[in-house]
Amino acid sequence: MCTISDVFQALASVIDSLDISGDGDVLAAAFALRDRLDARLAAAVEAFDRAELWDVEGATSITAWLTDRAGMSRSRAAATARNARLVARLPLTAAAWADGRLSSGQVEAICANLPPRLVDLFAQHEVVVLPSLCPLSAADVGTAMRAWRSHADDQPPEPDRPQTLHASPLLDGHVAVKGTFGAETGELLLTALRLAETSDVEGEPVRTVATRRADALGDICRFFLDHRITERSVGCRHRPHINLMFDLDGRGEITRSTTANGAILDGVTARRLLCDSILHRVITRGRSAILDYGHATRAILPPLWNVLVVRDQRCRFPGCDRRPEWCEAHHVVPWEKGGPTEPGNLALVCSRHHHVLHRPGWHARLLAGAVLEVTDPRGRIRTTSPPATGPPGGGPPGGTPPGSRSTGAPAPRQRELALTGSGRRG
Repeated sequence: MCTISDVFQALASVIDSLDISGDGDVLAAAFALRDRLDARLAAAVEAFDRAELWDVEGATSITAWLTDRAGMSRSRAAATARNARLVARLPLTAAAWADGRLSSGQVEAICANLPPRLVDLFAQHEVVVLPSLCPLSAADVGTAMRAWRSHADDQPPEPDRPQTLHASPLLDGHVAVKGTFGAETGELLLTALRLAETSDVEGEPVRTVATRRADALGDICRFFLDHRITERSVGCRHRPHINLMFDLDGRGEITRSTTANGAILDGVTARRLLCDSILHRVITRGRSAILDYGHATRAILPPLWNVLVVRDQRCRFPGCDRRPEWCEAHHVVPWEKGGPTEPGNLALVCSRHHHVLHRPGWHARLLAGAVLEVTDPRGRIRTTSPPATGPPGGGPPGGTPPGSRSTGAPAPRQRELALTGSGRRG
């Protein structure tokens, strides 16, 4: 006589002997089998919950039991229990899931859009609705279910559950972010991330989708902080948005940099932030005794910023066309190495490419005519010139860039811009 223990032992033996190749059809078949097993597990979970057998084992609920005995996260355990209860009331959906006509993802999409008060109504409509749902992707099933719900529900819409966003500093200085948003906010977020994403830089490692989105979110936050309007910030660029403390050695090199919260930043990030910020000189004895706190000095004054916008009009990194609103001012010769804060040593670059230019192996020069020359770690050189609609005369406003040869006095218009935008560190 074959018992359930014998079946599980045979199943375990088959799983142990499986060698699933990377072939797409094989993987798809394996996932389809797993979905059918999910259907049977859901039926068992519902029966176990209905009989309250979790109480026999000392658990407080089916969710707590799944968290403990099945090793699930609490959110997944709660979703598993909820979906099992719903599907138990939908016989045709349960049958389609069990025989493989519906995937687990499709069933999850059905349950996510089915409030308890509409379960019995959907059970009456299953025979008509299910055939149209089976061929759809999980995402399209969700769309179709929302359409069914809007026509079937004569009740006013339930208030959306509160949106949540958790941002927690980790022990290593990183920040973990997790959240759940309503449909409108979620769509705004996805659209903003899509528009803010930048392509990978030639010569740099290819970024994952998650990394590109994280970089895009940083740009979105930076954009908001750069352009938010307050009574005190009207008419000026409000920068920076973090406090950075660093030590300089005898050669002017940054030896250590930390935020006010104690997070340690790498030298590339620190040098990029120092390119375009408000600077305070703080002299301390050790880490606590402040001896002097100097007046704030704006590294890039608004008139100087306007000069760069008129001249460059976009990110000057080769192949990038991000508008000035997304850009920062990059010191071609670093300011900590004596690079002047003037147009002849500055170029607009977006935050992504600004970070790249501060990495080891990357070099930039601003040549006559405000031509930006970029050399990547492989030694390949690319150049970009300001758009033709920029200031006339061919040379960068403000004089000859460091390290280049002068080709003559700037045109009168350039002299006017240079005087308007002359701004240096104090």
